[in-house]
Amino acid sequence: PSPLPLVVQIIPERTHLDPSVSPLEALLTHEQPGTRVVVIETNASDDAFADLEVQCQSEDVLVLAVVARPAAWRRFGLPEHVRLTLNRIMQQTETHLVVLGDPGVAQDLPHHTSVLYTSSDTPVTQEAAGAWLLAQGRLQRRA
Repeated sequence: PSPLPLVVQIIPERTHLDPSVSPLEALLTHEQPGTRVVVIETNASDDAFADLEVQCQSEDVLVLAVVARPAAWRRFGLPEHVRLTLNRIMQQTETHLVVLGDPGVAQDLPHHTSVLYTSSDTPVTQEAAGAWLLAQGRLQRRA
């Protein structure tokens, strides 16, 4: 069988309070062994986003989880270079979008097959989003 869809989690810059593995990643990799998760901070280098774009080119399906805390990036929404990169990826790959926080981010990323909004990125909310992805079959092996 072909690999499971790639899960990309976009997060603001980590702090010492953030866990090393997000609750979403922990749940998905536990419940669906073999799930591939890439976590990238919005302040990552241009090369990191270019590498992400190349990696996503070989994917048929993508789950994109965006942590969107109001003013998390010192303004509402995603940084321009992140928004542009994600839109290029989403135009080429079937994408299930999960917005963890500010639902306005979905307006900046309109090329999704499905979208789930949550009210925050708390551990309970991330786990609920992961459970929804699993229940909806968004992480099934592709035939």
